[in-house]
Amino acid sequence: ALISEAGVAFILNLADNEQKIQGYLENPGFSSPYFLSLYQDGMVEPIALNMNFGSQEFKTKVANGLAVMAEKEGPYLVHCTEGKDRTGFVCMLLEALCGASYEEIVSDYMITYDNYYDITEETEKERYDVIVENMLVPMIQCLAGNEDADVRTADLTGCAERYLLDGGMSAEQIELLRERLTGG
Repeated sequence: ALISEAGVAFILNLADNEQKIQGYLENPGFSSPYFLSLYQDGMVEPIALNMNFGSQEFKTKVANGLAVMAEKEGPYLVHCTEGKDRTGFVCMLLEALCGASYEEIVSDYMITYDNYYDITEETEKERYDVIVENMLVPMIQCLAGNEDADVRTADLTGCAERYLLDGGMSAEQIELLRERLTGG
């Protein structure tokens, strides 16, 4: 109901593969006609990511999924199971591709921890900082291709472009994706 209300036109499913989706559809309790219509129209791309965002397999699957997404009109939904790790990485990558600053990426990423655990910079600064330093910073360093990169000053847009090129997207696909996401 929520994806219908939001007008989602394409779903990048980071957690599942075709077989798992078929299992959901065959479950007698399945009740999501809007999802089913998107799926039947080829507007759901399941890429079954592992949790190792530093692996070539992860990079290739992300690039391939985003190449498919770039060919489709939005609005988009990107999701996995809980939305912290795989979705966090992909959304950070997309934000970086579109020119977001380190501070903007941190702010967006940490909304998940506020939603799940009520952890904010104001209420639990120490835990907030630990999550940023131990979860998000390694993701950005992976994106940069350098575990010692200064994530606060790195060219995040350039890093995102290199990451996607290394994963198999073409420069044209990357530009189309950026245009779709930014409306320009």
